[in-house]
Amino acid sequence: MSERRRAPLQLTEIVEAGLCIGCGLCTSVAGPDRVRMVMTAEGRERPLDAVALDEATLERINEVCPGTQITRAVPERLAETTRIDPIWGPVARAELGYAGDPRVRHEGSSGGVLTALGQYLLTRVTSISCFTSRRRGHVRCGRSGA
Repeated sequence: MSERRRAPLQLTEIVEAGLCIGCGLCTSVAGPDRVRMVMTAEGRERPLDAVALDEATLERINEVCPGTQITRAVPERLAETTRIDPIWGPVARAELGYAGDPRVRHEGSSGGVLTALGQYLLTRVTSISCFTSRRRGHVRCGRSGA
C-alpha cells in the first residue's frame, strides 16, 4: 500500500493557521525577491509571496519553518514534576527576564531580552559557540572576549 504524499503548506496557509512566528526563514529560503516580510496591522511581521512559489521551494520552507515543525511531547519521556499547561503544553521551568536598559526594555519585544543580549555580544564578545545536549536537555556555551 503506497503512502499518499501531502502537499506542502502554502505561506498563506501557515500565516492564516496562526503558525507563523515572523522569523523570516521563508524569505531566506526563497529569496527576498520571491518572499518579503511585511508588517501587519497588528504590528507583526509576516511573509508575503511576491510570486507563486514552486513546490520544491515550498517543501524547503516547510522543512525549516518553526510553525510547521510543531510536535507533541511524549508523556512517557517527561519528568514527573513537569507541569502540563492546557495551551502551551509541558512546562519544565519558566523564568521572568527583561533588559536592564529601560529604553530597550520598553521598545523591544519580549522585554528587550534578545536586543539586550545582541548588544552585549556585539560589544563584549568576539566569538561564541554553543551546543545543545538533547540527552541532558541543556545548552553549553563558550566565548572569547574582545
